[in-house]
Amino acid sequence: MRLNKNEWCTFCRWEHDRQRNAENGKMCMRKYLCLVLMCCVGLPALAETLYIDDMVRVGIRAAPRSSDKPLKVATTGMKVEVLERDGRYIRVRTDDGVEGWMNSLYASEEPPARLAIASLQQQYDHLKQQHDEMQQQVAGLQEEAHQAQQQIAGLSDDNAKLLSKVKAYQKAENSELKRYAWAITTGAMVGLFLLGIFLGIAWYKQRLARRLGGLEL
Repeated sequence: MRLNKNEWCTFCRWEHDRQRNAENGKMCMRKYLCLVLMCCVGLPALAETLYIDDMVRVGIRAAPRSSDKPLKVATTGMKVEVLERDGRYIRVRTDDGVEGWMNSLYASEEPPARLAIASLQQQYDHLKQQHDEMQQQVAGLQEEAHQAQQQIAGLSDDNAKLLSKVKAYQKAENSELKRYAWAITTGAMVGLFLLGIFLGIAWYKQRLARRLGGLEL
C-alpha cells in the first residue's frame, strides 16, 4: 500500500509527536523515580559542584536540548550545583536559584584557569603584604637593637667614668687616712713622751722627799 503526500506528512507528524511524547514521558518518569528515591531515603543527596570552563557562554535551558530558548546564560567561572544527569546533559542550579539543563561538556570539577590565576594572585598579594609587614617589623627591631647598643655604649662610658671617680675618691681617702694616721701617731708619741717626763719628775720628787725626811721641795 502506497501513501500519498498528505498521508505521509500526517504519518511523519504523528511519529514525531509519538517520539516527543515518549521522550517527555521518560523524562517525567525519571524525575518521578528520583523524587520517590529521595523521599524513601529521607536524606539530602550530596550536591556536586561544577564550574563553567574558560571563555565559554553556555545556555541553561528548561529541557535537555539545545533548541529551547535559554533561561540563563552561564559564563566562565560561574559555579553551578548538579541536580540530575541525563547523558551528556546535566540539570543544574545556579547561585541565584535558576534551575535548568546544560551540556556537561562545558562544565568541569576544577575551577577554570582564570579563577585559579586570580586565586593565586590574591594569595601572592597576601603573602607579599605579609612579607612587607615582616620586613617593616625587622627594620623596626634592627632600629631598636641599634638604639639599645647605643644606650649600652653610653652606660659603659658612664660606668667607666664612675669607676674612675670611685678610684680617685678612694685614692684621696687613702691619702687623707694616711695623713690622719701619721698625725695621730705623732700625737700619741708626743703624749707618751710628755707623760714619761711627768712621771719621771714625780718619781724624782718623791725619792728626793724621802731622802730629806719627808720635806717637799
